[in-house]
This record gives sequence, structure tokens and C-alpha cells, in this order.
Amino acid sequence: MMNFSSIGIARAGAGTLAELSFKGIPSILIPYRYSAGHQLHNARWAENFGCIVLEEREATPENLMDKLVILETEIEKRKNHFNLRVLQTLMANSRYTVLTLWVTDEELA
Repeated sequence: MMNFSSIGIARAGAGTLAELSFKGIPSILIPYRYSAGHQLHNARWAENFGCIVLEEREATPENLMDKLVILETEIEKRKNHFNLRVLQTLMANSRYTVLTLWVTDEELA
């Protein structure tokens, strides 16, 4: 599905952010409120790279539509920010090596 997506609406787990950034899909992130705060932290970090954060308690249909309009009108600008560089930044601060292979594969292609 990600291969056909222009915009994402997703939770903000590390795996989800890695996949979205690998594909360069700007997203609306709705952190899972029972994640002990790590998803909110991840989402706020990704916000610096073009994602939009919508906390669960604010995720009404109206607010979601408002955020979708913003994302759609600014998609090219946001897409250019939320790309492979996000994944490389994640890797610089991570102990996982599987994601390094993703970065290497993309840079060699």
C-alpha cells in the first residue's frame, strides 16, 4: 500500500516512521496515547521533518480534514523534508542495524 500512497495517516511508532520516511511519505501522525509517551516523542521529532501531529484526543473528523488540507497543499515541500535523511538521522541515534541496510540499498540504487 505504501508504494501507492502520497499521504499517510498513521501511529508514530519507530517502525512506522522508518517505513514512511523510507518511502518519503509525508504524514499525519496520531500517537497512541498508551505508548508511555514514546510515540508522542517520535511524532514531535518527525514534525521537524514535515509531518503533522494530531493527538488522539484532538483527532475529530473535522480536525483530521483540516490537517489533510494543510498536508495536501504543502505536500511537495513536506515530501522534500520527510525523506531518506530522516531515516539516516534515525540510524545515527539507533542501535538497530537492519535499517542501515535500507539506507545503503537506497543510496546505491
